[in-house]
Amino acid sequence: MWELALQYDALIDAARPPRQRGRKRSCRAFEALLLDVCAWRYGSCEWAADNLADLELWEMLRAAVEAAFPNNKRMRLSETPPTGSQNYRFRNKYAIDHLRDAMRRRVDQACVEATLAMGMLPEGSGSLTNPDPYTCATADGCWLPALTSLTKYDAVDPRTGEIVGRYDPDALAYHTHDGKATSPGHLLVMVTVRSAYRKERVVLTTRLKSDHNPDVNRNDATIAAKAVIELLDRHPELRSRLVGLIYDMALSTADFDRLLDAGLIPVSKVPLTSKGGPASQNLGPHDFKTRAGQTTWRSRRWSPTTTAPALT
Repeated sequence: MWELALQYDALIDAARPPRQRGRKRSCRAFEALLLDVCAWRYGSCEWAADNLADLELWEMLRAAVEAAFPNNKRMRLSETPPTGSQNYRFRNKYAIDHLRDAMRRRVDQACVEATLAMGMLPEGSGSLTNPDPYTCATADGCWLPALTSLTKYDAVDPRTGEIVGRYDPDALAYHTHDGKATSPGHLLVMVTVRSAYRKERVVLTTRLKSDHNPDVNRNDATIAAKAVIELLDRHPELRSRLVGLIYDMALSTADFDRLLDAGLIPVSKVPLTSKGGPASQNLGPHDFKTRAGQTTWRSRRWSPTTTAPALT
């Protein structure tokens, strides 16, 4: 977390015009991240700021950081704890698109390095028709509740226009009740890989679905497929190791095509027929026309998840 915060500080300093007038930045990236972590952990930014405002507690944290990193002077907390208004100004001014994207790429790079260092995604394991689950990425969406229960529609009095409560402007409605949006929050799509050891996983990359994201109206499986393809483009060292993407039945045929064009095997559940059997059929030898010419592929069974690789 410290290394990522220092990298974000470097990005902010690089993007800051030289000799820019104005007061010096009072909140560092690590302190903003620390306040965010505490806010998400306890469900309130005000609660986190009030507790960190305890000078005795803050001095204990400063001493602990100095003892943990005695030789790195950059890894130090400020003399005063961050406030809620400082965190708001930091996020409003520096949490902008190009800095967020650059930071996400650096986080993805760290996750890829950790994946390879831990021996995940072994090469040469599995086959085209029977891929090894340890060489495939697994993706799914999870719902993160917002810190406030109000949405942008009921936080403002429709008659007077007065703001009657706080709300998260980036939060989406999980569902509606009586025509009213409820349970605001954020849909986070995560792509993970795992090893043979129990509970040993690494989050390769994440995508947040919000109103500011052009993928807001897309399926979460489509967002996951797009994220994996972008990850392979930025990290070619994964192409010989990552062979497929596992998702639930939300994967569409368009997602299958995207993944196949990228050289990945889409793995998804197959719906049962009305008779309770798998939606598959014995085709036998079949000719497929590919970009390289005509080739023959012999298969025992056909299904949306096992035939798709034969098209590449």
